[in-house]
Amino acid sequence: MKKCFIALLLMLAALFPLLAEETAAEDSGEERVQWAVVPGPFYNPNVGTGVMIIPMAVYDFDPDDEISPPSSTTGGLLWTKPDWSRRGATWVGGIQQQLYINEDTWRLSGFLGGGTVLYRFYQEGNEAGEDNFYAWIRQDGVYGNVQGLRKIWQKFYGGGFYTFQAYTMYGEEESDQIFLDFMGITKDWQFASILGGKLLWDGKDNQYSPTSGIYGDFTVDYGASWLGGDTDYGAFSVLYSQYYALDRKDRHILAWQARGRTTVGDVPPNEMSAVGSDRSGFRGYMNGEYKNKSVVEGQVEIRSLFSDRIGVAAFFGVGSTFPSLGEIGESVWLPAGGVGLRLAMIPEERINARLDFAWGIDSFALYFSVGEAF
Repeated sequence: MKKCFIALLLMLAALFPLLAEETAAEDSGEERVQWAVVPGPFYNPNVGTGVMIIPMAVYDFDPDDEISPPSSTTGGLLWTKPDWSRRGATWVGGIQQQLYINEDTWRLSGFLGGGTVLYRFYQEGNEAGEDNFYAWIRQDGVYGNVQGLRKIWQKFYGGGFYTFQAYTMYGEEESDQIFLDFMGITKDWQFASILGGKLLWDGKDNQYSPTSGIYGDFTVDYGASWLGGDTDYGAFSVLYSQYYALDRKDRHILAWQARGRTTVGDVPPNEMSAVGSDRSGFRGYMNGEYKNKSVVEGQVEIRSLFSDRIGVAAFFGVGSTFPSLGEIGESVWLPAGGVGLRLAMIPEERINARLDFAWGIDSFALYFSVGEAF
């Protein structure tokens, strides 16, 4: 069974350029909807080997609006098997909505998803090269987010968001549960209710695959018990990205990004700062093995299109976690790099499916998604 499934994943990787194609475009004269469904392989040493399916629709929210970027509705379904000696597996599904309204004056977005995830849970403060202890745990939960941003001046936006999480974590075996009990994590349902604010400058020429411009944002998260959460904590993050076209036809792009995040208070496990977290495009390490109160990451990437449909990418970066900003000089830096394949799902909007192979110290991961990592 295992050999057959691995063979199927290799076939998906080989057929990736054929599978990730635009499946339909509807044009009524006033409203045009472009959509695609892309299946692809997935691998991460934490959640395992599996398959991911991404359906996506792109459209103009107002056909008469020639300034706003195209809005989108994106879904996702992921199945993985982290350890073939175990009966459990991961099932995750969700849908994300992004709307650009009134000549890009308003940007509204939302996400709703949930499922069950079987993965390795690590304590904070791990370093590369050590035999980092972990427990096999299962996490069942529902997660949602809504955000609204308004243009303040030119390409400067500001607004707020709300995030809700309801989940339970429990060990697969008795020894795993003992480790969670030691960490103070019970089988009871846990809740996070998070208010946040965001300021951003968005000078990218394209929301999905930029070729030029600068993007930067500053985000504040406040997890509040008076809103229904279990803990009170704060998180502060800053991100800066820049893009350069290396030729006149925008086929070769140099992109780089720097990101930092720090937390204060009683931070729940899902909100710790981690190298390679879901919040960043840093690739090469399993999410959660290297986590602490603070994190910094930096990476650079070269993207090249050989035709209107097919391209490649190469990237390199470093990241580190540490207990506080004052201890950044004492942290261990984690290098990572890799290569990737790009295929245009909707060429007119420069929307690409990507398949990235990334390596870190004693680590390998495969990423499949829509849009660039950053």
